[in-house]
Amino acid sequence: MPNKNHVELMGHLGRDPETKFLPSGQQLTKFSLCTNYNVKRGDEWVSTPDWHNIVCWGKQAEIAAEQFRKGDAIYVEGRLTYRSWEGKDGNKRTAAEIIASFCWLLAPAPKEKKPNTRQEPESQPRRKQEDYTPPTEEDIPF
Repeated sequence: MPNKNHVELMGHLGRDPETKFLPSGQQLTKFSLCTNYNVKRGDEWVSTPDWHNIVCWGKQAEIAAEQFRKGDAIYVEGRLTYRSWEGKDGNKRTAAEIIASFCWLLAPAPKEKKPNTRQEPESQPRRKQEDYTPPTEEDIPF
């Protein structure tokens, strides 16, 4: 029986990406992505946000860590996965995450202009998208 687990999202980063390195040297970068949908309440349409947890591995993790910043418009392709663990309080916790196979910067966040302050240019230009090799099952710690 055929099946498919494919997610495509376009939204804005809710915070700067967080990066860590595993003992194997594999890079892992996580960030939250906000998407909005409209719901009609009475005669009025109201925008409602959904927050998605995105996980990037390897080269995609490196690119996300270097290029993405809070407020950037991002396109993500990947697969939906769930993980569970026992919290410090002993209760079972679960999380839904998108394991990204491809991420693309659509538009940088608008720069805030503060009165009487000088805007500093970015220290490094953002890199172009490079080929991506997905992690193997041994690379995933859960």
